[in-house]
Amino acid sequence: MKWKDRRTVHILPLLTPEVAGRFWAYVDRRGPDDCWPWTGPTSDGYGNFHLRGNTLRASRVAWVAHNQRELGRLCACHSCDNKICANPAHIWPGMLGEN
Repeated sequence: MKWKDRRTVHILPLLTPEVAGRFWAYVDRRGPDDCWPWTGPTSDGYGNFHLRGNTLRASRVAWVAHNQRELGRLCACHSCDNKICANPAHIWPGMLGEN
């Protein structure tokens, strides 16, 4: 089976209130300026969220859910350099080399 680039998965249509609730239940939300650790599954140090047969980075889902728009081919980069952080305030859209 050919690997599917997770950046091509459209998240917004799949983010029903139930799915969003399941996602945010894995996030340890703290103060607005603090990192919000992902408490769910991880790989390579990054949070993973499973959605309809796709494994997505938690930071990507957090940014899309918060901003209500897709990242397209851009990556969800962390300003805090904490791979498990899911605080949308710490995540910005950028190219892989910028992260």
